[in-house]
Amino acid sequence: MIDERIVAALRSHVTEELHRADLGPCWVWTGCLCRNGYGQIHLANPRRKELTHRLAWETINGHPGTLHVCHKCDVPACCNPSHMFLGTPSDNLADMRSKGRSNRPRGEDIHCSKMSEEDVIAMRESYAKGETITVLSARYGVCFRTAKHTICGEYWTHVPGAVPLHNKR
Repeated sequence: MIDERIVAALRSHVTEELHRADLGPCWVWTGCLCRNGYGQIHLANPRRKELTHRLAWETINGHPGTLHVCHKCDVPACCNPSHMFLGTPSDNLADMRSKGRSNRPRGEDIHCSKMSEEDVIAMRESYAKGETITVLSARYGVCFRTAKHTICGEYWTHVPGAVPLHNKR
């Protein structure tokens, strides 16, 4: 059931701007915005702020559960449900990266990185040939944990060639 308070609040603070030829107009929230540009509103609980794009999605499509409500239009203040899709946190991150909106450095672009992509590949190959994580961590000047997560692909995820871990230290 659609809560009419939500609909009224959304209508009162939305303006059609930013026409996207491929998607149609964004419904831009003109009320309160949080630091990262998403619309927010207080409804039942004055201490809890609701994100307006999630409310717009819920009003039209039902509760998204634990999924993220992601923007196709990349306008955080947009409340047009046709500009949104549901996805996991990983889907949302992949969408952001595919559109070039990730300004977070990776790998050797991180100022304190001790390894290069070539080092990561060599470390993984050496581990696959039988060298231990302890030896490899000392060789590359990183702690055991960093070497372990690098080898299995939890770190340096953008570099191919992760190796499954076995029990050798």
